[in-house]
Amino acid sequence: MAAAKAASPEAAKARRELKERYELRGFVSPLHALDGAELATTLAAFQRFESVHRRRICEWDSSREMNHAWMPWLRDLARHSGIVSAVREAFGRSDICLYATELLTIQPGQFPAPYSDWQTDAPAFNLMLKPVDRRHFVTAFLALTACDRRHGCLHVRPTAVGGRASDVDVPLELRPGEFSLHGPSTKHCLCSNNSAQALCLVVLRYIRASTVDLHGEEHGKEDVLLVSGTDEQGHFEEMPEFPAEGTQDGLDLRELMMEQRRDKALAGEVLKGREGLKRPLIDPSSYTVTELLMCGTFKSIHVAKWGAGKHCVVVKRVLNRKLLREVRKHFHEARILEKLSHPCILQLVGLVDGPDQLDMLLEYCPEGAMPGRLTHQARGTSVQLLCDLICALVYMHQEGFAHLDVKPNNVLVSSGRGKLCDFETTMHLPKSRRLFLCGIGTLGYRAPEVDRELECDATKADVWSLGRVGEFAEDSVRGIWSGMGSLTAANPELRPSTQMVLGMYRKLHGSCLLIT
Repeated sequence: MAAAKAASPEAAKARRELKERYELRGFVSPLHALDGAELATTLAAFQRFESVHRRRICEWDSSREMNHAWMPWLRDLARHSGIVSAVREAFGRSDICLYATELLTIQPGQFPAPYSDWQTDAPAFNLMLKPVDRRHFVTAFLALTACDRRHGCLHVRPTAVGGRASDVDVPLELRPGEFSLHGPSTKHCLCSNNSAQALCLVVLRYIRASTVDLHGEEHGKEDVLLVSGTDEQGHFEEMPEFPAEGTQDGLDLRELMMEQRRDKALAGEVLKGREGLKRPLIDPSSYTVTELLMCGTFKSIHVAKWGAGKHCVVVKRVLNRKLLREVRKHFHEARILEKLSHPCILQLVGLVDGPDQLDMLLEYCPEGAMPGRLTHQARGTSVQLLCDLICALVYMHQEGFAHLDVKPNNVLVSSGRGKLCDFETTMHLPKSRRLFLCGIGTLGYRAPEVDRELECDATKADVWSLGRVGEFAEDSVRGIWSGMGSLTAANPELRPSTQMVLGMYRKLHGSCLLIT
């Protein structure tokens, strides 16, 4: 009895310190959950999912998500007393639900694409839940294998309440069976696995039962797993539990939960997209499509007559409004274009959000794209087009943006002047200008450091792409890019800034250029 009393103040102190660290810094690590037979059993179940069950999921890209619907061992893990008690201390409340799960395997030499860039959980979950703050939402990263710097551990940046993050990079090294907690506004990323062993991680996302389901009335209440306390508000449905592993009923439940989650995320993304736009939406009846320019898998491009004056505009249309990724990219591009205003950047006319169409109206460039205009016969125009591209990038970098998909087909031509287009990949830059860029851009015009999935200066990645465009132009118009080889230097630090590139290009071509 005396020993129990002596331990009580220590336990109370540990709980108090956990809560204080989580509140002040936005994360806590390391915390202990599994060891011995418990760890071995969980790792075996994880590996069984990878080798046996995962292949049964139709949509491979999302196959790591929401598998607690048909994996009872994952539900048991989410209810583990060591994890739930830590979440309880972080929230300061005992009514807790499991909202989402992920099973991550990072193979040797692999870069963890979903977590490769610095990110926070809040933007994605703000689309569906309210509130999403560190007292209502927390993410646990549980290591089933060694998770250190060599294996690619989670890195965080201490984040004060309100979302202000420091520039300090803190690696959260975990032994097998340990876990970390971080809040929804805490910046985090995973680094590549440079070991010879696969890294196995379980991601558990918890919410307080009092959290509001933003789209419950429109799309129905979501199924969640109550892991502690009671759900007195009834904002969610209690998730059915199938006791056997890998049942078809459980898999069907997962598919229903994923579909409902996608619908709610889509509804939230559309609402966020509308609210994020400064200019009013355009009436769908105010323009008439006259010509199809391109039809792809996800988007189509048209020419249309718009307004009383029947002005020509380009219509960029999302073909399937249920594809969250495409809707997100569509609104992202519109928001970027609203912030950019330059003669050498394609201008946004407006957005159309009707029941049957999601369109973006853009400035019309009747002379097509750069490749068709690069000729010896029109040398002056060719020289000017490259100058306009450089000017567009100088402006973007000064405004704190990187384009990240610079290529000849993304430079359109109107009245002999170039206009940079396609801003779906454009990113706002942090002060350091450094980002983890994974698979962004077009092969052949993508900087080598992006191909190697390294943290890099995004403006220097644009410079490399610009250099490749210049080399492409040089093949058609000899001498147009002479002496500009430093742009494609393998070492990004040896590449000039876009402002320096403009000076070099002016020196090469003299007073014939129009600088904007």
